[in-house]
Amino acid sequence: MENHTRCSDTNDPIDSFKLPKGKAGVSILWPNAWTNSIKKLKDGNERVIAILITASQELCIINAYMPTYNTDSQFEYTECLDIIYDIIQKYQETHKVILCGDLNGTLLSTRSNKHDKMLKNFVAEMGLSTGQDICEKHTFFHHAWSSSSQIDYILVQDKKLVLNYTIDEKSSINLSAHTSVRVITTIDIPAKVKSANKNRKAKYKLQWDQMDTNQYNRLIQQDITAIVDENNINTQVDILTNSLVRAGNITIPTKLLQLKGPKWKASPEVQILIKSCRNIYKQWQEAGKQKEHPLATTLKLEKRKLRSKVRMEQAVSRQSLYQQIMDNPNTQLFYRLINRNRSSQQTSTNCLKINRELNFIPEDQRRSFASYYEDLSVPKEELFDNNYLNLCKIRQQLYEQAMDQNNLEIGKTAHVWKLKNQPRIEIRKSIVKSRMMTGTYILQSDKHKFTHFSTEATCQLCHTESEDIVHMITTCPVLSTIREKYFIDIKKVILDSCGPAKWNTYCNNKMEITRLILDWSNFKESLSIGMELAEKLEQKARNLLFQLHIKRIEILDARNIK
Repeated sequence: MENHTRCSDTNDPIDSFKLPKGKAGVSILWPNAWTNSIKKLKDGNERVIAILITASQELCIINAYMPTYNTDSQFEYTECLDIIYDIIQKYQETHKVILCGDLNGTLLSTRSNKHDKMLKNFVAEMGLSTGQDICEKHTFFHHAWSSSSQIDYILVQDKKLVLNYTIDEKSSINLSAHTSVRVITTIDIPAKVKSANKNRKAKYKLQWDQMDTNQYNRLIQQDITAIVDENNINTQVDILTNSLVRAGNITIPTKLLQLKGPKWKASPEVQILIKSCRNIYKQWQEAGKQKEHPLATTLKLEKRKLRSKVRMEQAVSRQSLYQQIMDNPNTQLFYRLINRNRSSQQTSTNCLKINRELNFIPEDQRRSFASYYEDLSVPKEELFDNNYLNLCKIRQQLYEQAMDQNNLEIGKTAHVWKLKNQPRIEIRKSIVKSRMMTGTYILQSDKHKFTHFSTEATCQLCHTESEDIVHMITTCPVLSTIREKYFIDIKKVILDSCGPAKWNTYCNNKMEITRLILDWSNFKESLSIGMELAEKLEQKARNLLFQLHIKRIEILDARNIK
């Protein structure tokens, strides 16, 4: 069960044994299956709460525990009535209102104290009633049986909501001073089971470019008549929405973006094995999925290879982390170890290996742990990575060559921004290209540097090597399809203009090709690039870099990598 509850000491907690009589709390309970249809309201106080329910008719349920009758209770009673009045005024235009609870006042004519008069006036003003004739049966019985009255109610503004109104008999097993009041309504509340884990749902993307437009329009036209004939605007919107969803489901193909289950980064080798398993399974499925079929044995062996490869990579990753911690313990690695050990996997071992020594005795293990964490707590100077420094210098040289100052003239627009009368998409392409030219396009190697090496420099697409601009433009296997599609045009234009000899001489490695794509003016003299060829190269280079950028962002978003 779910609930919406407030107590008299919600804002100012009081020990339970100090709570005075008549200062308990108020609560609304409902089945878990209704949770998606219910909204808790902030309106009210510690005696008055309310919820909204989305059902066959919109509902606003107000539950109140009104103040107990005493000498000066009319002031607090009036305050609670004012709060209920405000809630009813706020929601009565859009919702059916139900007021219920211990109202500590009666609607019977046999009693007429201060609370009774205020309650009767309020009920008459708001048009509230039980929906049926009020019976004389009492709902409250004093523990000493010195008095009884009818003070518990379920009141509605629309009498058509109530099918049956019942006050239960006082039972010997009911230890409360109150009996229960029950109402059967005409409202149907659909049970919507809340998903335990939203990440368990597969994610799909609509392929709008492959939509069957004619069938889509035909399906929409079939429902337009029903919309025109309907007078209720809410029903019209529902019909239109359902029609659009139904037409989309039938006519628009979908592409799977994410499978069910937790996120997991697969290496290129593992992805190849996964694809192989899928292909073999499809072939086996087409053959009838017989257990004796040779494809069943092949699939079993391929799955075994996949599991073996995954376990091997996990073991290598663990060993690499442990080795880094032993070689250079620091705060970042320490928290990586803690986060890794927070997983739900249960492991057990009776041996602790530190400095190539095996400790089986618990006391020795405790001493080893104490010594290790004592050493880990001592601040140490971060080791300087000379190899990374050399890579940064090489990359900086490439950027300086790509942005050679000799190719720039004061007062003259750089060729990347020569976009007169071009559509907006070309401006976006130029922005991406200029960021790559100037070194302001952030790749994984840049994050590695800016986060003081706490982030890995490895490419998050292929996991094979450090991701810098050369890797992205010329090497990353995940982007190979885009690269081959657009780079062939660039190479063909140069070969047609300059011949294969110059291409093989000046564009014979990945660094030179990167320079050419980023800024063709570096090869203006060596490749004899004229204005016509320059315009073609600029256009095609912009297209290549922009498509690489888009594909990279799509893959990272699909994997929820920032």
